[in-house]
Amino acid sequence: MKKDTIMQFVCFDTNIEYQEFSGIMKNYLSKKKLRREEEEVIVMKASKDRFRYVSRHITSSGDFKFVFNRGRNPDIGVIGSLRIIQVGGYKPLQVERELHQGGNLLAVMIFVNKEQTDVSVFREIKCHQYLNIYEAYFESCAYSYILEYFVETLEAEKLLSEIKSQPLNSEAGIYSECLVMTV
Repeated sequence: MKKDTIMQFVCFDTNIEYQEFSGIMKNYLSKKKLRREEEEVIVMKASKDRFRYVSRHITSSGDFKFVFNRGRNPDIGVIGSLRIIQVGGYKPLQVERELHQGGNLLAVMIFVNKEQTDVSVFREIKCHQYLNIYEAYFESCAYSYILEYFVETLEAEKLLSEIKSQPLNSEAGIYSECLVMTV
């Protein structure tokens, strides 16, 4: 990952099943060349949490643009209920694991609300193999940090329970990688 990398996170609050959502995403991304240079898009699917899907659009800081902006796209929003939440652009602070490396690890993602500005408490949680930390790059970001703990499938529920039992002002869920595209 390059030093000037910015990751735009977009969350989807929906009841749409993966097959339909995957088709909508692929169609949207193939119709719209979002940038002059190539952009990598990675979509994570939740097992049962608030954001059913989370997409991450990886670009350089000099070429950052919002995706799924205000213009209405006829492919998005017509099937089921689909609410798009622009979380914002984040810079990587700590990357111990690149996405789409394969294997059977799940990501426990934590969206840390703006009131929580100290991530040291999250580093103290020990039952994970890798930890990625992304810090808000813009003041308008929805969260101050986004964290990804990578764990074995059997440990994911245990880690999620531990996180939810602590008085942390955050939202968390278990996600698995489901779609990787370059546009």
